[in-house]
Amino acid sequence: MTTWTVTTTSPRGVDTVIGHADTRLAAQRDMIAAVHARIDCAHDDRPRYRACIDGQLVALIVTGDDDTGLPDHRSAAAMAAEIGCAVNPYAG
Repeated sequence: MTTWTVTTTSPRGVDTVIGHADTRLAAQRDMIAAVHARIDCAHDDRPRYRACIDGQLVALIVTGDDDTGLPDHRSAAAMAAEIGCAVNPYAG
């Protein structure tokens, strides 16, 4: 069993979603979906998303500003979509 978490920190507070899956790949898929769901709820905030699998940090995504000075949720979502593409050169 693989456990995943997504912790969202924003001016509204801290919220953590916890899930589990049978495999690491399934956990990663579910975790990415959870990040996207949290981004969809962000509205005018600029949250930070901390995504972990089995207690290990997988991604830290910080919402920046777009060209108009508004929260750039589109870029945050694009970064979340890239989580599965990252390769750890130090993993054995």
